[in-house]
Amino acid sequence: MMSAPIPVGISACLLGAPVRFDGWHKRFDFAVDQLAPYCHFQPVCPEMAVLLPVPRPALRLVNAGKQGIRLCASNGSGIDVTDEILAFSEQKMASLSDLCGFILCAKSPSCGMERVKVYGS
Repeated sequence: MMSAPIPVGISACLLGAPVRFDGWHKRFDFAVDQLAPYCHFQPVCPEMAVLLPVPRPALRLVNAGKQGIRLCASNGSGIDVTDEILAFSEQKMASLSDLCGFILCAKSPSCGMERVKVYGS
């Protein structure tokens, strides 16, 4: 008898959702093919949650000096979604308290935990 699926958050692009800036995904076959029978995935995409379009300019983390690290469009357009992403993250955290873990897209400026490049201003 199989126990209840484990609640796990996951970056939506890793499940194959075409939510990336270029309209593609980063499907993570191991999660989709091997872990899915044991997990109840709760997909999250911070960029889609703050209503950014697909496709869209790529985002990157920028060291803005006294303003700290900002999440900005890489095309020089001046788009800065830092405040929107932070507000979404704070609001979303409450609904994720039942999760046993999270699978995040590596190097992603909006949800990566490590190896995310920070550019100079």
